[in-house]
Amino acid sequence: MARMAKLLKWRPNSLKLLIVPMARFITPCCKEHEADEQTQERETGRILKGLGEMRRAIRSWLIVSKFTNVILIDPMLICGVASDAAAARSLMKDTVHMKKEGYAKVAAACREKITEWLRGKKRKASCTETSTGEAKRPRIEAMAGTGKKPSHQRGGRGGARRYY
Repeated sequence: MARMAKLLKWRPNSLKLLIVPMARFITPCCKEHEADEQTQERETGRILKGLGEMRRAIRSWLIVSKFTNVILIDPMLICGVASDAAAARSLMKDTVHMKKEGYAKVAAACREKITEWLRGKKRKASCTETSTGEAKRPRIEAMAGTGKKPSHQRGGRGGARRYY
């Protein structure tokens, strides 16, 4: 995680997608290593549980470390197979790779997250502009050249508390 921290701290204003590892080896690699259905189901459940624990650990580490602009992407969760061993096995093309449908779902989710982030960033930048493109100015600055006083004059001590 220390190596990952260096990468996530680099360019804090840029978006970073952190993709959680996939479940590997939940399908038998060959006839020699094939197990019976019950053993295979139990082993897949164990792997999926371990991935869930790792996902929670990474998420809490990101929150505690206060990284900005980091989005966590979980392919198993996106494809809806994070807790279903049979569905997870059906998603896999072989022991390491997903089927094309799985990759398409992950790519669509990444595209959606990037678009949401860019829209949010654009909204933050446009909050200081009006619909005509001019920068918004506080009312006091707008009246500075007119000689008028703002109608909402406030008195006070500027927030300082003085006890005599």
